[in-house]
Amino acid sequence: VWLKNGSGIVVSAFREKSPTLSDELWLISYPDGKAKYLTNGIKGKLGISLNADSGSIVALKTDKLTCFLSAALDNFRKSNHISTRVGDSCQFPIGADWTNDGKIVYSTTEGGNADIWTIKEDGGEKRQLTADDSAEISPKLSPDGRTLIFLSNRSGRMNVWRANANGTNPTQLT
Repeated sequence: VWLKNGSGIVVSAFREKSPTLSDELWLISYPDGKAKYLTNGIKGKLGISLNADSGSIVALKTDKLTCFLSAALDNFRKSNHISTRVGDSCQFPIGADWTNDGKIVYSTTEGGNADIWTIKEDGGEKRQLTADDSAEISPKLSPDGRTLIFLSNRSGRMNVWRANANGTNPTQLT
Protein backbone atom coordinates (compact mmCIF):
# COMPACT_ATOMS: atom_id res chain seq x y z
CA VAL A 1 0.00 0.00 0.00
CA TRP A 2 1.47 3.39 -1.01
CA LEU A 3 1.84 6.18 1.54
CA LYS A 4 -0.50 8.97 0.47
CA ASN A 5 2.40 11.39 -0.13
CA GLY A 6 4.20 8.84 -2.35
CA SER A 7 7.29 8.66 -0.10
CA GLY A 8 7.10 4.88 0.32
CA ILE A 9 5.03 1.74 0.54
CA VAL A 10 3.98 -0.58 3.35
CA VAL A 11 4.42 -4.22 2.33
CA SER A 12 3.85 -7.64 3.81
CA ALA A 13 6.94 -9.83 3.49
CA PHE A 14 9.44 -11.72 5.61
CA ARG A 15 13.21 -11.65 5.87
CA GLU A 16 15.46 -14.26 4.28
CA LYS A 17 16.41 -15.49 7.74
CA SER A 18 12.99 -14.95 9.32
CA PRO A 19 12.82 -16.97 12.54
CA THR A 20 9.12 -17.75 12.16
CA LEU A 21 8.46 -17.52 8.41
CA SER A 22 5.42 -15.38 9.23
CA ASP A 23 4.28 -12.20 7.53
CA GLU A 24 6.00 -9.04 8.69
CA LEU A 25 5.07 -5.47 7.84
CA TRP A 26 7.81 -3.31 6.36
CA LEU A 27 7.93 0.34 5.29
CA ILE A 28 9.99 0.74 2.11
CA SER A 29 10.97 4.36 1.46
CA TYR A 30 10.77 5.68 -2.08
CA PRO A 31 12.85 6.29 -4.15
CA ASP A 32 15.87 5.12 -2.07
CA GLY A 33 14.35 1.71 -1.17
CA LYS A 34 15.40 1.65 2.51
CA ALA A 35 13.44 -0.96 4.46
CA LYS A 36 12.18 -0.35 8.02
CA TYR A 37 10.71 -3.27 9.98
CA LEU A 38 7.32 -2.45 11.55
CA THR A 39 5.90 -5.66 13.09
CA ASN A 40 5.30 -9.38 12.51
CA GLY A 41 2.37 -11.78 12.64
CA ILE A 42 0.24 -9.67 10.29
CA LYS A 43 -1.60 -11.52 7.55
CA GLY A 44 -0.86 -9.02 4.78
CA LYS A 45 -2.28 -11.26 2.11
CA LEU A 46 -5.65 -10.65 3.75
CA GLY A 47 -5.27 -6.91 3.20
CA ILE A 48 -3.60 -3.89 4.71
CA SER A 49 -4.72 -0.27 4.32
CA LEU A 50 -3.67 3.20 5.44
CA ASN A 51 -5.98 6.02 6.53
CA ALA A 52 -6.20 9.32 4.60
CA ASP A 53 -3.07 10.94 6.11
CA SER A 54 -1.06 7.66 6.23
CA GLY A 55 -0.87 8.04 10.02
CA SER A 56 -2.67 4.78 10.85
CA ILE A 57 -2.74 1.31 9.34
CA VAL A 58 -5.39 -1.35 9.49
CA ALA A 59 -4.34 -4.99 9.11
CA LEU A 60 -5.39 -8.43 10.26
CA LYS A 61 -3.35 -10.28 12.87
CA THR A 62 -4.29 -13.91 13.40
CA ASP A 63 -3.13 -16.66 15.71
CA LYS A 64 -3.01 -20.18 14.39
CA LEU A 65 -4.26 -23.06 16.51
CA THR A 66 -1.99 -26.08 16.24
CA CYS A 67 -3.35 -29.30 17.65
CA PHE A 68 -1.59 -32.67 17.59
CA LEU A 69 -3.80 -35.72 17.60
CA SER A 70 -3.04 -39.36 16.89
CA ALA A 71 -5.53 -42.01 15.91
CA ALA A 72 -5.65 -45.58 14.71
CA LEU A 73 -6.07 -45.86 10.95
CA ASP A 74 -9.29 -47.82 11.41
CA ASN A 75 -10.85 -45.36 13.90
CA PHE A 76 -10.17 -41.68 13.23
CA ARG A 77 -13.13 -40.67 15.38
CA LYS A 78 -11.34 -41.93 18.49
CA SER A 79 -8.24 -39.77 18.61
CA ASN A 80 -5.63 -39.21 21.28
CA HIS A 81 -5.04 -35.53 22.07
CA ILE A 82 -1.30 -34.87 22.36
CA SER A 83 -0.89 -31.12 22.48
CA THR A 84 -2.58 -27.84 21.57
CA ARG A 85 -0.79 -24.58 20.97
CA VAL A 86 -2.19 -21.18 20.05
CA GLY A 87 0.06 -18.78 18.20
CA ASP A 88 2.24 -20.79 15.83
CA SER A 89 2.66 -18.03 13.27
CA CYS A 90 4.58 -19.87 10.55
CA GLN A 91 2.67 -19.61 7.28
CA PHE A 92 4.16 -22.84 5.92
CA PRO A 93 3.26 -26.39 6.92
CA ILE A 94 5.70 -26.95 9.75
CA GLY A 95 5.43 -30.73 9.72
CA ALA A 96 5.62 -33.76 11.97
CA ASP A 97 6.93 -37.33 11.78
CA TRP A 98 7.10 -40.43 13.98
CA THR A 99 10.37 -41.50 15.55
CA ASN A 100 11.31 -45.20 15.73
CA ASP A 101 10.73 -45.19 19.49
CA GLY A 102 7.13 -43.92 19.19
CA LYS A 103 7.70 -40.22 19.79
CA ILE A 104 6.74 -37.42 17.43
CA VAL A 105 9.27 -35.04 15.91
CA TYR A 106 7.68 -31.74 14.87
CA SER A 107 8.33 -28.06 14.26
CA THR A 108 6.76 -25.24 16.25
CA THR A 109 7.31 -21.53 16.89
CA GLU A 110 6.77 -22.11 20.60
CA GLY A 111 10.22 -20.80 21.56
CA GLY A 112 9.93 -17.63 19.47
CA ASN A 113 11.13 -19.05 16.17
CA ALA A 114 10.42 -22.23 14.22
CA ASP A 115 12.49 -25.02 15.77
CA ILE A 116 12.27 -28.80 15.84
CA TRP A 117 11.11 -30.65 18.96
CA THR A 118 10.12 -34.15 20.04
CA ILE A 119 7.19 -35.15 22.24
CA LYS A 120 5.78 -38.43 23.50
CA GLU A 121 2.36 -39.47 22.24
CA ASP A 122 0.92 -38.80 25.71
CA GLY A 123 2.16 -35.18 25.53
CA GLY A 124 5.08 -35.72 27.92
CA GLU A 125 8.83 -35.45 27.57
CA LYS A 126 8.85 -32.47 25.24
CA ARG A 127 12.43 -31.77 24.10
CA GLN A 128 13.87 -29.13 21.77
CA LEU A 129 16.25 -30.47 19.09
CA THR A 130 17.21 -27.30 17.18
CA ALA A 131 17.75 -23.79 18.52
CA ASP A 132 19.10 -21.77 15.61
CA ASP A 133 18.05 -18.13 15.14
CA SER A 134 16.54 -19.06 11.78
CA ALA A 135 13.58 -21.32 11.02
CA GLU A 136 13.68 -25.13 10.92
CA ILE A 137 10.53 -26.81 9.57
CA SER A 138 9.22 -30.02 7.97
CA PRO A 139 11.28 -32.57 9.93
CA LYS A 140 11.54 -36.12 8.59
CA LEU A 141 13.55 -38.99 10.03
CA SER A 142 15.45 -41.56 7.99
CA PRO A 143 14.02 -45.11 8.07
CA ASP A 144 16.73 -46.18 10.56
CA GLY A 145 15.83 -43.21 12.80
CA ARG A 146 19.40 -41.90 12.99
CA THR A 147 19.21 -38.95 10.57
CA LEU A 148 16.94 -35.92 10.69
CA ILE A 149 16.19 -34.10 7.43
CA PHE A 150 14.54 -30.67 7.58
CA LEU A 151 14.14 -27.35 5.79
CA SER A 152 15.90 -24.26 7.15
CA ASN A 153 16.70 -20.72 6.08
CA ARG A 154 19.94 -20.67 8.16
CA SER A 155 21.96 -19.82 5.06
CA GLY A 156 19.65 -16.96 4.04
CA ARG A 157 17.56 -19.12 1.70
CA MET A 158 15.37 -22.13 2.32
CA ASN A 159 17.50 -25.27 1.91
CA VAL A 160 17.47 -28.93 2.87
CA TRP A 161 19.57 -29.77 5.95
CA ARG A 162 20.65 -33.01 7.64
CA ALA A 163 21.44 -33.55 11.33
CA ASN A 164 21.76 -36.40 13.78
CA ALA A 165 18.36 -37.49 15.10
CA ASN A 166 18.99 -35.48 18.28
CA GLY A 167 19.53 -32.28 16.24
CA THR A 168 23.32 -32.16 16.56
CA ASN A 169 25.79 -31.74 13.71
CA PRO A 170 23.53 -29.88 11.22
CA THR A 171 24.83 -29.89 7.64
CA GLN A 172 23.40 -28.06 4.65
CA LEU A 173 22.58 -30.42 1.76
CA THR A 174 21.24 -28.06 -0.92
